[in-house]
Parts: sequence; C-alpha cells; structure tokens
Amino acid sequence: MTLNFADQSFELHPSGALFWPNEELLIISDVHLGKITHFRKHGMPIPNDAVLENFEKLDGVIDYFNPAELIFLGDLFHSSFNKEFDQFKLWVENQSIPVRLIKGNHEVLEDSTYESFGIEVESHITFDTFRLQHHPEEDDSSIPVICGHIHPAYLLKGKARDQIKLKCFHATETQLTLPAFGVFTGSHLITPEPNDQIVLLAGDGLIAI
Repeated sequence: MTLNFADQSFELHPSGALFWPNEELLIISDVHLGKITHFRKHGMPIPNDAVLENFEKLDGVIDYFNPAELIFLGDLFHSSFNKEFDQFKLWVENQSIPVRLIKGNHEVLEDSTYESFGIEVESHITFDTFRLQHHPEEDDSSIPVICGHIHPAYLLKGKARDQIKLKCFHATETQLTLPAFGVFTGSHLITPEPNDQIVLLAGDGLIAI
C-alpha cells in the first residue's frame, strides 16, 4: 500500500516496515531485540521460536523490497547484552547493505558497540522534506517527522460489539508514526483526528481507514 507524506511516496508493508522507493531506503522501528530472552530469563513462558520470528521478519522484508540501505528507527535492542545480541551481530555481518541506527530510549549500549560491527549510529537523519527520529515531535516542527516509540494501535469495532486492537501506521499532516516491528512488543491505543491517515496491520495485509 502506498502512502503520501511530506511530498514523498512511501510503501507500507504488513510487517510494519516502511519503504522509500526514491532512495531505496527501508525503515524499521522498535524491534526490541533481546526482550523475549529477557522475559524468558525471568520465568515468563514465551516460546523460544519467537526469537527466530524477529529475524525471519527482517529477512522477509529485506528480500521483498531489496533495499539499498536499512535504517532502524530506534529501540533496536531492548536492554543490555544477552544471546539475542550475538544473533543480531551475526545477522548484521551477513547483510550486503549498509545499516544505520537512530538511537532510541532503549539504546543502553555504547555507540562503539554497534559501530564495531558496521552499524552507523545517529541521533536523527534529515532529508530534504522530512526528518527521521525515534521520538515523536512534542512541539511544532519546521519539518515533517517520521518516528516510532509510541507503538501505535487502533481499536477496530464491529456492529456486534466485537472489537480487536491492531498495530497501525498513523499519519498526520506533519508526523508519520511507525508501528513496532518486533513480535513481542506492547502497543498504545491512539485517538486519531478526522484528517489523520490510519493503516492497520492485519496479518499478511493492510487496511486503510
């Protein structure tokens, strides 16, 4: 599905990834690698296959778009070192494209740790018509922003009082918020304004409302 934002055309993917065809740039937010292992370590019975699912999702979306570059929009790794970090390090070493990381609030590791295996670390990245950053803009910005952090979701309601909460892309005139890419991440219900664009993640498809 295509979404127009900041005078640019972007492609949305059911995984929660965003692709900018003009620059062949793939943007992914809030993977939270290490979170599953962290909770398993503290006794939560989460299937170990969930760890592999994050990497399978990453491989799948890269294979689909064949990007020239990958940018993680913050909160790539959930906490300090655990075995998922070693898996990620190996995953990065097997990539043939540049990888950049915009720091989020969960980036507790030193920049040099990421840089040691080829990831460039930034606080934000500015293009001609928009800026990439982790946190939403709290004040009016002079340039539109693409961000993450919020883990936006929307409550879809049916006529029989049934309802389901789905992750979503949320676009206003000046801000596009990406859903969390990670398979074990919470979500935050949003209340859109009338002119906002909402695109729901629904399994292998997308629903624009």
